[in-house]
Amino acid sequence: MVKIAICDDEETLILDLKEQLDRYGRETGRELCLLEYHDGSELLAHYQPDLDLIFMDIRMEKVNGLKAAEEIRKVDSTVGIMFLTSLSQYVWKGYEYGAVNYLLKPVKYGRLKMELDRFFSRYQGKEEPYFTFANDSGKFKVLYKNLRYAETSKRNVLLHFEDQDQVIYKNMKEVWHRMPSKKNLFDRFFFLLDLDFAFWILDSASPIASFFL
Repeated sequence: MVKIAICDDEETLILDLKEQLDRYGRETGRELCLLEYHDGSELLAHYQPDLDLIFMDIRMEKVNGLKAAEEIRKVDSTVGIMFLTSLSQYVWKGYEYGAVNYLLKPVKYGRLKMELDRFFSRYQGKEEPYFTFANDSGKFKVLYKNLRYAETSKRNVLLHFEDQDQVIYKNMKEVWHRMPSKKNLFDRFFFLLDLDFAFWILDSASPIASFFL
């Protein structure tokens, strides 16, 4: 099942887009779960990092789509974001937040189908390994390739990503065993530090060393 969120402050647009997505699901045989939000603030307040795609209006009253996308990227680096706008000058700004593409309002089914076909052909079966966890700051979904290293911190593990650090309330062994097949990590320099439990994983072109203390 593909989970898709629609975030727009125009109820008529939400209804129309849901009808078009239902049509796409019937024609392609894809099972779609559709969620609706009426402002960026509502989406952020109820955000779950298991979404596959978000249709996001750029201009909304409380929290606009660009600000919402910026906040979402802090906790979820994998979800697809497709902006909705009636003003093309906002489009280029959206790509700063990893937008898949944009749709001009009113949304035409032909263009929507083309973009969805492109999205699924690009990402279906090619999803990069990601890491999900929760702490007092919220729920996170981050690509493994963005994880630089992890270290023990006060009986927990501190994860260092490209643009942020987050604590996970597990020990180092639990973090290691939650990782995907270790071969997915061999193409990166990656290490975990723990006084009782340590791994070194070197570049795949170099000898691989691992040891336990």
